[in-house]
Amino acid sequence: MSWSGGKDSAYALHQIMLGGLYDVRYLVSTIDGNSKRISIHEVPESLIEEQAFLIGIPLLKIYLHDQSNEAYENQMGAMLSRVKNEGIYHIIFGDLFLQDLRNYREEMMNRFGMQCVFPLWQMDSLFVVQDFIAKGFRSIICSVNETWLSQSWVGRAIDEASVADLPASVDPCGENGEYHSFCYDGPVFQHRIAIKSGLVSSKSFELKLSGVDGIASVTTTTLWYIHLSQINALRRIECGRCGTSFECNAADVINCQCNAVVITSTQQDLIKNNYADCLCANCLQQLAGVQLSN
Repeated sequence: MSWSGGKDSAYALHQIMLGGLYDVRYLVSTIDGNSKRISIHEVPESLIEEQAFLIGIPLLKIYLHDQSNEAYENQMGAMLSRVKNEGIYHIIFGDLFLQDLRNYREEMMNRFGMQCVFPLWQMDSLFVVQDFIAKGFRSIICSVNETWLSQSWVGRAIDEASVADLPASVDPCGENGEYHSFCYDGPVFQHRIAIKSGLVSSKSFELKLSGVDGIASVTTTTLWYIHLSQINALRRIECGRCGTSFECNAADVINCQCNAVVITSTQQDLIKNNYADCLCANCLQQLAGVQLSN
């Protein structure tokens, strides 16, 4: 499944899961190889990784240092060749109604021997965003195109109030690229991702506009985006020493279960050299005691 981390991706995945016709084996995200962010959304790679972890579906990443279509298609083709060897022949997209974009996706995927699936195709945009909210999904507007929306929209939650405030010229789902989002909670996740909103920045990018007789024009516009980060990375993992399941909060160690254990830097290095991942507090305490006695 093509995965941007936004509300349309999350809602499309939910629809696929409810339908039961497909077993989603991978999420596929295209990441700017220089900034390590999802292009246009400007969401950091680490948050996309956390989404995949909490969904429970492995993430495949396509890094693009060159943002051209040729580079994207070459990288996508290499990835698809890999998954086809595993018996995967469908790829899911969350598009609603952009026919030109659908045509491009289908033509490209056909070349690679893949079939496209569009679970949201021709669904009403207002219904989609309202049902998204009603089903308990939570999302934040992470970037906006200044052609349609001002900087003040960046960082707003996608809820009933913001949907009602959208100008009439803006599609409720932002399907034309008016805005993009990051989904941090909802029925596809094991639990909510706690995020921190930072500074708002801007960058210029080229926008293709459809013209007469199918001839597109290119203009430069401004993208406003917010710097998002994770403030609480609770993960349920198994202790590599005793096998006990516990919640690890590596991104906020002050509030992690291991914070109560006092170990020296030398002891910490010894533990790191012998175990690949975090250990439960009980095992850490035992190892710290043994090492201290020695």
